[in-house]
Amino acid sequence: MTEGGDSWWRAGFHRLRDLVVPDECGGCGGRPPPGRAVCEGCRAVLAGSPVLRRRLPGLVVLSGWPYQGVARSCLLAFKDGGRRDLAGVVAARLARLPVLAGPEPVVLVPVPSTRRARRRRGFDHAATLAARVAAGRPGTWWVPALGSRDRPDSAGLSATHRRSAAEAATYPRRSALSRLRRLGRGSRIVLVDDIVTTGAALTAARRALRREGLLVNAAITGATALRRVESDPDLMMTSAL
Repeated sequence: MTEGGDSWWRAGFHRLRDLVVPDECGGCGGRPPPGRAVCEGCRAVLAGSPVLRRRLPGLVVLSGWPYQGVARSCLLAFKDGGRRDLAGVVAARLARLPVLAGPEPVVLVPVPSTRRARRRRGFDHAATLAARVAAGRPGTWWVPALGSRDRPDSAGLSATHRRSAAEAATYPRRSALSRLRRLGRGSRIVLVDDIVTTGAALTAARRALRREGLLVNAAITGATALRRVESDPDLMMTSAL
């Protein structure tokens, strides 16, 4: 159920759009094949992109793409452009990241959106991605174990203020923690988000779960947004999937 006075029609619009075959490529704006969210050219670009591995305090983050070009267009269209059909494109990439490989079960925890952001978009983008990844992988579950109070727009904040704002806003959802604890026994808990920039939201999510006695040391995101990835000593590009 969505929140806010105007979100009912926004959510209804997105549900209706999900049923319509997309007529515009999410990457370049061209015409994709019937039933596809991206054209063959953009699909090839996305498939050939390197995976990025980044270290944050206590976390290893694997990202499907650098936040540029076709990947950036797709993620923006999915998150803020009403193109929820692109969730499948992003989720398919996330599901193949090496951090999810292995025999142990996995529990995905989406980084929470604020109520204001959910109301504006009409949906929770990280939760949508977590649900799609879990639906396509046996032995994988997702639990919306975290919530977020409204906080200042991060675009106007320094990295330090982003971290403090995210820490203050992120909290555990008591109604979901018992399920996470039950599923988490013998499983690996992995955080999910669309993009990592400073890492403030992921770090805050990890710490919120850590305070509840839940160990999290890995995260997956659709992309890593860095202006100069080559200059970041904690970021490494690996081969394409």
